[in-house]
Amino acid sequence: MAQTKNNPAPDISAFTDMMKQTQDMMTANPMMGAQMTNVFETQQKFLQEAQTFSEHWFDRRKQAAETAMQAARDIVDAGSAEPSVVLNVMSEWQQHSMERMAADFQEWVDLCSRCAGQVNDSKSAKKK
Repeated sequence: MAQTKNNPAPDISAFTDMMKQTQDMMTANPMMGAQMTNVFETQQKFLQEAQTFSEHWFDRRKQAAETAMQAARDIVDAGSAEPSVVLNVMSEWQQHSMERMAADFQEWVDLCSRCAGQVNDSKSAKKK
């Protein structure tokens, strides 16, 4: 946009001042680059751990849905004439469901432990 008498150039001094302050802050603390690298590396590790946990969790949910559908088919196939079959099918599905829930909990505890370990590793690396 051309500068004219009726249309002066925009004042960009505030932006320039902000950029200068940011540059001064970064220059004043040369360790900030190493710290930010450490933060981003730790964050990347957390995201990888969360992705692995999520993938396993969804696999178990898919398995739960598939086995629930199979249990429903088995119950329908057995008919109401065989209540013991219905009880056995439901008991088996519930047992495997509890195993999946236990695996969810165990993986969650493992995830939290690994992330806590990465924070400690990150702090140790920062002190060196």
